[in-house]
Amino acid sequence: MPAAEAELQRLPRGRHGLPSEFIAENQRRRLLAAVPVACAAKGYAKTAVTDIVEGAQVSRKTFYERFTDKEKCALAAFEVFAGELVEAVEGACKTRAAWPDRVGAGIAAGIEYLADDPPVAHFLSTGVVAVGPKGVAAQHALFERLARGLAPGRTASPRAAWMSPESEWGLVAYLSMLVARRVTGEADRLTELTPELIQAALTPYVGPEEAHETAERSRLSRPNLP
Repeated sequence: MPAAEAELQRLPRGRHGLPSEFIAENQRRRLLAAVPVACAAKGYAKTAVTDIVEGAQVSRKTFYERFTDKEKCALAAFEVFAGELVEAVEGACKTRAAWPDRVGAGIAAGIEYLADDPPVAHFLSTGVVAVGPKGVAAQHALFERLARGLAPGRTASPRAAWMSPESEWGLVAYLSMLVARRVTGEADRLTELTPELIQAALTPYVGPEEAHETAERSRLSRPNLP
């Protein structure tokens, strides 16, 4: 079950003896999980608070106890799911020794995370920009966090000396654009994009041949990749 759908599971009715703190956090998580689901179905502009509370199976009163408006809820949802994506990427990177393989493992893990939950993938890659300037800023901050993982590549290969934080940010933005295009049209085939993303990320640092070899090693080490 996708993560967002799992979060939407309602607590049992009646007396259940659950701590109030747990109930409050569960309701908050369900509201956050309802945001990408609603936005994937209707788009952010047409998504109303009613859609979010109905998806989360909570009351409007509960919504306004947690958030002042739809924008605040959407930005909080982005922060949570972006954090989970970064955690998946960074966790996978730590399992490899060589820098190119760390990048390959991180990209593969990130794509697997997104492929498991298409509404979240859509929201992170393209949907959040509809929130407005704050949504764009949040996405740009995510790009910056992910771009930091590319920085060691500047010392990993002499040919990458020209790369900079700005060019690495742009590279991450380009990879995100490729993901957004696939999510919009063929979300069920998102993992097929993994080798292309790995090669695109690594080519400026190690050249096309080594980038291709790294993408192939990543594919062979993860049986669920095409």
